[in-house]
Amino acid sequence: MKHKNSYVKKCIAGVLTIALAAGVCQSYGSIEASAQEMTLPGIQQLVQEKQTQGETFHILEIVADKSNASIGYLIGGEEPVSEGRKLSELPAASERNKTMQELQSQVGTENFKDLIGNGPVSRLDHYQEGSGSRTEDIRGSFVARGTQGRYNYVTGGSAYRMLQDTEDPKGQTRYDRKSTVEATNDTNAVMQGVIPTFTKWTSATMVMRVENGTEVTEAYAADRYILQYYDGEDGSMNITNPADFAPDKYIGHKVYAEQVSGSITSYTYLGTIVKGDESSASVENSENASGVTRSLSDNDPAAATASGNDPGSGTSANLYVYNSSTASSVLWAKKVGETYTFEPITDGKFLHFDKDANGDYYVSKVSCVSDADFRLSDVYTENSAGRYVKVGNGTTTVKVKDIDADFSAQDTYDFIGDNSKNVFETVTYSGGFYNKEWFKKEVLNLSGSSSYEKDTDYSGEVNDFNIEVTTLTLAQLAELTATDSQAYYGINLDDVDLIYLSGRGSYAAESVNMTSAATALTKMIFGIKDTTGERNNADRVPVVMDYGFYSKNKTLAEEPNNNQNNKILTQMALTILKVSDDNIAKEVASQGDAYWNGQTAASLSLDDSVKEALYDNVYLNDDSATPYVASDFMADWKGNAAKAATFEAVLKRSEDVV
Repeated sequence: MKHKNSYVKKCIAGVLTIALAAGVCQSYGSIEASAQEMTLPGIQQLVQEKQTQGETFHILEIVADKSNASIGYLIGGEEPVSEGRKLSELPAASERNKTMQELQSQVGTENFKDLIGNGPVSRLDHYQEGSGSRTEDIRGSFVARGTQGRYNYVTGGSAYRMLQDTEDPKGQTRYDRKSTVEATNDTNAVMQGVIPTFTKWTSATMVMRVENGTEVTEAYAADRYILQYYDGEDGSMNITNPADFAPDKYIGHKVYAEQVSGSITSYTYLGTIVKGDESSASVENSENASGVTRSLSDNDPAAATASGNDPGSGTSANLYVYNSSTASSVLWAKKVGETYTFEPITDGKFLHFDKDANGDYYVSKVSCVSDADFRLSDVYTENSAGRYVKVGNGTTTVKVKDIDADFSAQDTYDFIGDNSKNVFETVTYSGGFYNKEWFKKEVLNLSGSSSYEKDTDYSGEVNDFNIEVTTLTLAQLAELTATDSQAYYGINLDDVDLIYLSGRGSYAAESVNMTSAATALTKMIFGIKDTTGERNNADRVPVVMDYGFYSKNKTLAEEPNNNQNNKILTQMALTILKVSDDNIAKEVASQGDAYWNGQTAASLSLDDSVKEALYDNVYLNDDSATPYVASDFMADWKGNAAKAATFEAVLKRSEDVV
């Protein structure tokens, strides 16, 4: 570890809340320090826990616009090179090269005045892929965006084939194939669509039959499941009392066809209950499972409500079993007058399957289809007795909007970076950013050097400690925190270790409802885990809030603008500055989103002269002169009376450590 004097300087100058919180309110452990420790004990404990558990330290940066991202410049590999995205979040070579060339052309300009040289970045050299000693893993997922995304993403299919029973691979490397089935979502829409069959397993070996037209292959089923019924029911679709029938209760219920063969019971997916309009359904024969099938016309609302949302009122009252693989529906409940009549679904059961290591079921068979409510994911691992051999590396093509001439505006995707995902591509390159690693070295007090500092001879804690920055706009944060949202931005809020509320840019007239976002952030910062307001200091998430975040929202919250969403953000800023107030914690905990309705508590105010302060795990940073991430980040403020007074507790703790 570094010498204490260096740490005194960085605590008073750098002042990332993670350091402050550890020394002042023990957000990351006890302040009891031994004479041998050369850093604040909370910091040391945090680092040790993350390293021992192999976890990543997550920083959530909230900005007015992605172009205002900045905190990533403090961490090697996290520099926001394009609209808040780092190099590892750019999946196309054409985009990476163009982005780095444009950045290179800005070296020496106003944009990089506080960042390169005297700032957190040593230099930015000419970037070139295909040569050099530096590498970057591109990690994340492609998310379907209809016509609004920036990428075309096409994958070439399987690069493996299954051996015939009598075939000798003659020295070729052999592989096992393990397959996982999951519900279709934005992140897996490019994978193979399937209709699954779940079966009770009878042996330790769970073999999955994969039927793709006339081709039949096998894989090992990777997961076990437990069979679950809805609302304590037995799965029966037989409604014995139509007068008490509550149709909305069933929207979203999955339906499976039950098959019993001797002592073996299996369930094949039929579809999900949706509401539709009987006027748009025509009766016709179909091979889709059993029962009478109604194929819906293109404008039928049932197709648009496969997620289970009610399309509206009026005659849209019938309930169908909808299966996206055939774009057809089986009529189950028909509204007649004030009651319902029911069409039998042969062997149909209301149930679903949840992953569980001790479950009794596995996916015994899948039928491959072009579109589906489920997707198949394969992983191949080497095994000398495996039934698969590699026949090629496969092909993946990524085209970028406004860069690649043959980009198609149809079926587009966005790429969401996420270090927990498998490597999409490993890029070899020379040049790029050379980072000083201020966060790891001067805040977390780690030793060594990283691959982002130099090309060779890097090692130690700095290189091994993983940090990931996720930059979100307020609109994205609101979407992520909405209870009915399935938004994916590469981060789970439960994993956040530090929050930065940036004052850069303009928060002008925020149009998105900030209620859920304000509640979620406040609970994280206060360490609120339930509705009582009882909290553990260790649960508090440290936060750096620029004064500009507060002041810019405050201006818009006042007349004549009177913007309600900026008003909520202003109230949130004032609330988190009262992080030590247990009464406010209890109010937020008990009221939730309602806390922000007309919040006018006199205690929620900030003196106009206060632009910088430390409140437990909340650091209010004065960004009125220079941005938070700038060349003065490491300036020694110990000799400044006002600064020294603000951070007196941290200074004392650091002096007591030796």
